[in-house]
Amino acid sequence: MAATRSRSSSGAAPRAPANASRPPSPNAPLPAQLDILAGFLDEQGYLADWETTPDGDYLLKEHNCALYGLARCAPEVCACELDLIQSLLPAATVTRESRIVDGDSSCCYRLRPRPDADCGS
Repeated sequence: MAATRSRSSSGAAPRAPANASRPPSPNAPLPAQLDILAGFLDEQGYLADWETTPDGDYLLKEHNCALYGLARCAPEVCACELDLIQSLLPAATVTRESRIVDGDSSCCYRLRPRPDADCGS
């Protein structure tokens, strides 16, 4: 069964850990890094969560685009976000699967753990 950072029955995301404003530690396991990143994105209005896929990848989903108006006019904003996520999570290869600005229900990033990564996942 896939692990997920679930929302409460009211639909609100769980409260972010107190350290959510700090970048994820590259030495922490990937799920712990995703908890911190999703917590930070929640603080910024992205309504983020993540889940584990059956094949061992992770999906980071943003259910709201805090930069929607800007992204409609300047799509390079989305490329910068992808680059930022990749730089914050070097233990994974990050690819974008969907974008709200393209009409999808969420911005979704697939994170595939790198086999040569030192941190646990």
